[in-house]
Formats: sequence, C-alpha cells, structure tokens
Amino acid sequence: MIKQIIKSGLKAFVSPAIRRRVYDAIGSTLDSSPIPKYNMFRHITILKELGFHPPFIVDVGAYAGEWTKKVLDIYPNATYLMVEAQPSKKNNLEKIAQQYDNVHLEIALLGETEKENIRFFEMETGSSIYEEKTEFKRREIHLNMCMLDSIVSKYEVDRDCFLKLDVQGAEIDVLKGAQSFLSSTEFIMLEASTLNYNEQAPLFAEVIQFLYEKGFILFDICDERRMSNHILFQIDLIFVRGSSPYRASVNF
Repeated sequence: MIKQIIKSGLKAFVSPAIRRRVYDAIGSTLDSSPIPKYNMFRHITILKELGFHPPFIVDVGAYAGEWTKKVLDIYPNATYLMVEAQPSKKNNLEKIAQQYDNVHLEIALLGETEKENIRFFEMETGSSIYEEKTEFKRREIHLNMCMLDSIVSKYEVDRDCFLKLDVQGAEIDVLKGAQSFLSSTEFIMLEASTLNYNEQAPLFAEVIQFLYEKGFILFDICDERRMSNHILFQIDLIFVRGSSPYRASVNF
C-alpha cells in the first residue's frame, strides 16, 4: 500500500527520468517480494564474479557522478572517465574527480563527428540532442560536439574496457564517434527505448542491429522502465564482444 502511494505521488509530480532515480534508490525498501532486486549495479557485480576486471571505464552521461561512485565500490582500481554534456554539472563532477586519483572528467557533448552549434535540450537526466516527447520543462542551448575517440585518445587505454552510455536516444550517434575505442571495449551498458520517447531517436531494435554489425551481442538485461499504464518504454542492456571469453565460457 505504501509503495503504491509513493509511486502514485511520484507519477503525478515528477518527470520519468527523476522517478527512475528515486525508484532505483528506494526500490529495494518498497519491494516486499522475496526475490532479490537485480539492478544494473548487481549486474556489473556479476561481471566481476565472472572474472571481468576492466582497466578503463567510461561513463558517458555522467550527470551527477552517482553511477561512477557506485561502480568504484565494485572496481576500485580501474581508471574512470566521466563525460557529461551539461555545463551546469561541471562543478559537482569536478569535486568527484578531485576526490579520487583514478577518476577523470571531460565536459563535452559527444556524437558521430566534430560539429559546432548543436541544439541540445537541457532537462536534468532527460537532457539530449533528441527532444523528449513530454511536457516537462527544458531549456534549449547550443553546444559544440566532439567524438569519444578524440577524448579517449588523451588517456592510456588498454583492452577489456567498459563503456556505459546514458544519452537519451543518442547512443548510436556516440558509438559512431567511438569506432577506435570500441576495438578496446569488452562490455557496453546502455539504455534503449521500445517507444518513441525522444523525437527521431533510434529504437531498441536499431540499437541491437547497430551493435551486432560492430561485433557486439546482447549479454544481459538490467533495469526496465514502464509508463503509468505499465507499458515498457525503456530498458538497460549489457552487450559483450561476440568473440569474448565471457560469452564463450557459458555452461548450460
């Protein structure tokens, strides 16, 4: 009953993107099910249990840095690169980067190529180059775009890297600008939409097809997000390189 009251209140006054973070934070305390809650961080822990230890982890769409801080608990010795497009998040993210010797920060809008004056819709966790099809408040700004490959080239990158994308529909755009880095990447975690939540953004099937053509196979399904009528509209996925030993070692 309490769970339903809280969720009803959130649906009435809070945007879906913010609701998602609240659910992730308090979901385990609201859920009376005896089945353990499996969120994206539990799935990353499973990768560690399988023997995966990435030397370099890239957090694209770092926002407030919470994802990086949580994954630091799982992989404390990895080198981290947080990338965030919103200039307003720079100060808080800099504090995190200063707190850890192995965490770096780049404020940059990522895409397929280098471009100037790109329209960007700033709306906290829903920020994107693809406008959200909701009525929630947003601010239109213009930013210069660069490629992830250009940023990563500043750092020492080994194989078996981990890439996380939370870019609200711009996943394929960012991946197209990361052709070199993908050759060093073992796992990719990203969010895909099953419905047109962002104008003209690729959907679930297009993302899977693109990564398949790049040699990556769907490995795991993490968090899901549903609308108030329970229809699925977004899901977090983990992809692995098709030739990966972590895929080949599965025993049925």
